[in-house]
Amino acid sequence: MLNTKNHIILFYICCTFVSTAHAQFSIGIKAGTCGSSLSRTFDFNNNQWYRSGFLFGGSISYELSTEFSLKLQLDYEQKGRKKAILLNHSDSINTNCNYICMPLSLIIFKQIEVNSSLYYETGIYYGHMINYDTRVKGVYMNSSKYYKNDFGLTFGVGILKPYHSCNLMIGVNYEV
Repeated sequence: MLNTKNHIILFYICCTFVSTAHAQFSIGIKAGTCGSSLSRTFDFNNNQWYRSGFLFGGSISYELSTEFSLKLQLDYEQKGRKKAILLNHSDSINTNCNYICMPLSLIIFKQIEVNSSLYYETGIYYGHMINYDTRVKGVYMNSSKYYKNDFGLTFGVGILKPYHSCNLMIGVNYEV
């Protein structure tokens, strides 16, 4: 059982840790568009099935040094595929899959100007499908041929610029 003196010491240690850790952690929000294609096999030649969607989420970064940072994100992503039917291009097969994804990345910063840095990121991601639907000629089809879990590697590059009291990161990512 902790007495009052131990409570005060523990409180002081926690406050000291939080004040030093606060400078190394940062949080952020993310929004953008994505292009995706779905395949159960690794059919990279099937490039006419791409679909665009949007993504948004949040992130927390831990600064390891001035050049390195770890970033964990929690994102909502729309993935899927879409293809026009050959006989009548006004009809299409459209598959929508909604995922909650958690990428974990190591970010490397390289200063390019006084107030700007180029960054590279690489890491892993895990995604879980929360729902999906397939429409053929506008009619909903029930299909369970897609995997519920998605995981792989993520790569990215971008620019970090200060903007008022925060940092703005503009970049592109690729998930394999």
